[in-house]
Amino acid sequence: MSRVICVLLLLCAMLFAHGQSCLPNGATFNSQQEIDLFNFTYPGCVEIGGSITISGSDITNLDSLHRIEKIIGDLRIQNTQISSFHGLHSLDSIRGNLIISYNDKIENFNGFDQLVRV
Repeated sequence: MSRVICVLLLLCAMLFAHGQSCLPNGATFNSQQEIDLFNFTYPGCVEIGGSITISGSDITNLDSLHRIEKIIGDLRIQNTQISSFHGLHSLDSIRGNLIISYNDKIENFNGFDQLVRV
């Protein structure tokens, strides 16, 4: 009986986590490790409630941010080693500003294919 209850609680938690908003005050990612841990730290997060800053000389990809669909604040990407924005391919809306600066390795803007509102 306790296994059934545990399974039901786990399923409820998974359903609640799916499609949720997170980080109401935004966040700053200063390393590739922080980016890579995003899906584990915020499972099911598709909408960021605040601004996001991505800034770190060891950041080479944004792949773990692939579930993010909306950012309520700004998206600032600066001082990274990324060559494209591939990990942001689900992002369709940024309610604030999109600021990209000091990213000398950017080869293209692939990854912003779904972005329709800034």
